[in-house]
Amino acid sequence: MNDPLSKLKNEAQSEAYEYFNKNIRALPKLPSGKVNPAAKGLEDNDVDAFRHAYVSGVFTQVHGESIADILGRLNELDPGAIYSNSSNPGAKNMDLWNNNIGRR
Repeated sequence: MNDPLSKLKNEAQSEAYEYFNKNIRALPKLPSGKVNPAAKGLEDNDVDAFRHAYVSGVFTQVHGESIADILGRLNELDPGAIYSNSSNPGAKNMDLWNNNIGRR
């Protein structure tokens, strides 16, 4: 995925994970030393909430609130996303809530 939206999303996610890892608590790493975005334990918790809010905030700054809202909702419909591995039936609502916090 080299389209501009995917690139922005990936950069924002990486920034969110690096900030969380540096300032809040250590996260699982890849051999390269970067945070492993597919690691277990990054969903349905404070890491997930922070990532959603951060990425939504970045999209709001770059594309405006309405577009960030639409893109966040579309992201929740993507069954192939590596972050859709939650077993929590309320995960989508939590993610939409955290996206809203980030847009504010």
